[in-house]
Amino acid sequence: MKEYINWKPDEDNYTKKGEIETHHTIHSTWFKNKVFSNKNLDRLETLKRAENFLNQELHGYVLDAGAGNGYASVDIAKRSKVVQVHALECNVPAVDKLIRGNFTLNKIPEEKYELICGSYNDIRNKKYYDYVVCFGSLHHSSNLLKTVNEIYSSLKPGGIVIGYEPFMKDETPNSVYIKKESNYKLVQGIVNVRESDRDDHFFRRCEYFTSFHHSGFDILKFQTVREKGKIFDAEIILKKPENPPKVIPHVWASFQ
Repeated sequence: MKEYINWKPDEDNYTKKGEIETHHTIHSTWFKNKVFSNKNLDRLETLKRAENFLNQELHGYVLDAGAGNGYASVDIAKRSKVVQVHALECNVPAVDKLIRGNFTLNKIPEEKYELICGSYNDIRNKKYYDYVVCFGSLHHSSNLLKTVNEIYSSLKPGGIVIGYEPFMKDETPNSVYIKKESNYKLVQGIVNVRESDRDDHFFRRCEYFTSFHHSGFDILKFQTVREKGKIFDAEIILKKPENPPKVIPHVWASFQ
């Protein structure tokens, strides 16, 4: 049986312990209940639309950052031009049971995937991936710029990010986020958790754009595809330049 890779997510100071514990419980419950399928079919359609938009099929090495139950990883692994997909989650039950079980259920050969227990704030493969997929995972970042910087550094020059994330309008006042912190939420109908104890943020559109630009990405697409009251969903495509800049002057940052 393929061993999972341990990047020690508990050592990530940017991720709240409540976030890891919440997903530990959710993923354990999903595995117990054999929740392997994807209720968000629109996210898999995002992959197809991205391939059409880019005029290229997914290929090479792909990181599924925040893989959940592994539904997207399985879909990616089935593509003939993909050498390997790396499914990253922040807790052992997810990678060692849930995602592994999904690969097994779908008869994906072990050489087509790696299981990684880790944080996307500490991606240890640098300049390695041709694509990074983020489906409903970026908004769980407690430090969006840190997360996006890590994703940027993990991509080869010319590498692509394909995302599907919720966002809010630029004008959303701070009071909305402050009020949310004091609330409790029944997450996935499984865990009742205080919002301030976990990382779950509906970032403003401008906050996404700022982190993408400041990390060095070119934004190829940020398109609203759904509206749910004050929350919108966007399909995102980013590209790391073929010749990445070493310095972005207004950011006062340098890059490897």
